[in-house]
Amino acid sequence: MRSKVLSFIRKESLIEKGDSIVIALSGGADSVSLFHFLLSIKDEYDLTLYAFHLNHMLRGEDADNDMEFVRKLCDNSGVRLYIYKEDIDKIAKEKKISTETAGRDIRYMYLDQIAKENRAKIATAHTLSDNAETMIFNISRGTSLKGLAGIPPKRDNIIRPLLCVTRSEIEKYCDDNNLSYVTDSTNLEDIYVRNRIRHNVIPVLEDISGDLYSSIERLSDIVRESYGYILSVAETQKENARLDYGYDASKISGLDDAVRHQVYVLILKEYGIPYDYDTIRSLDTLIENESQIDVSKDFMISSKQGILRVIKKGGMEFFRCPFRDYENIEIYDQDELKSLSDDEKKHLVDMDKISDDAVIRNREAGDTFTFAKRNVSKSLKKLMIEEKIPSEMRDGLLVLYDKGKILYCEKIGASKYGFISRNTKKAVKINKLGELK
Repeated sequence: MRSKVLSFIRKESLIEKGDSIVIALSGGADSVSLFHFLLSIKDEYDLTLYAFHLNHMLRGEDADNDMEFVRKLCDNSGVRLYIYKEDIDKIAKEKKISTETAGRDIRYMYLDQIAKENRAKIATAHTLSDNAETMIFNISRGTSLKGLAGIPPKRDNIIRPLLCVTRSEIEKYCDDNNLSYVTDSTNLEDIYVRNRIRHNVIPVLEDISGDLYSSIERLSDIVRESYGYILSVAETQKENARLDYGYDASKISGLDDAVRHQVYVLILKEYGIPYDYDTIRSLDTLIENESQIDVSKDFMISSKQGILRVIKKGGMEFFRCPFRDYENIEIYDQDELKSLSDDEKKHLVDMDKISDDAVIRNREAGDTFTFAKRNVSKSLKKLMIEEKIPSEMRDGLLVLYDKGKILYCEKIGASKYGFISRNTKKAVKINKLGELK
């Protein structure tokens, strides 16, 4: 097993010399094997090792015994141990999620915290057997390509060095090295879906396949490669379609189905919006019909004027402030103005054209905008439509208003009454509240 794991680590570039690693250590055979293995290569790779144990408080005295077992193991090995106790059952009920999900979320929250504190990678003891169970579980739910790929060997700063070996190989490794470990009694019960897969589905598949785990590993590798390629193309196409106010719907709709649907996933994930098969497919209809749909309690997605946009629900508060009291501005003198581009100058206002009565506010009904250097005026509402500024954004844009005239409008620029010229001595840039100067 040792040579197989070492080869896997090199192939997947999981560990480099000088790494710091936090080991998720439950005390079971898998994590004890990982702990022992990493200790065995500690000097060769110049590793700094830490361990983490979470007492889920689900098994009473047994859980406390597991915690003490891990404590002694780390004390005897000279590895710093982080221990936390959390009432996972209580957390699961409060959040209305399964105990498995609650336990995983809390584990990774603490692991992330410890890893950041020590600038370390996180090593978990997932095995090829775990990967098989995960893939079968995902298939039963109607998974995506990502789910069919199973557990990745590496994700961000998380590494899984044992993903190339089965649970039976782990148990043999423990026997060969006289390693003691604890057994979680809940792993023997069929109350959890994964245990039912492990005890009832896997044995049947092993009877059908002469070498189930090799087949699972091969499938996982093939699907992961395919998914990785589609993801890479989708990331590029998403950026190609990005606009100031959203995404070019025509560029997205023209993509191959697999890439287009992955672009949708990337957009939804960017806003933290949960999604499923039906949500992804509904976006095709949305673009085709130029309509709007709710995708979560916080967000809507709209496709209008050829732009696909994610819209946060909730109205904006109306803003109004005397210009003299507005602090988030930048001042440019004549020399500084010379170094700016024409596009940058377009969004500056001549200071000498601003009176003491000027206010910064949101747009109001009846506002008109007169273009610089040409005597043409349009209603601000109509101009915003022509500029394809999203409807949900328009009411929140800042306007510099002075004695019946608009000197400047955010996203459009300075008007005839505010634009700078060669004679301008000082100009002002108006930044949004909350934006850095």
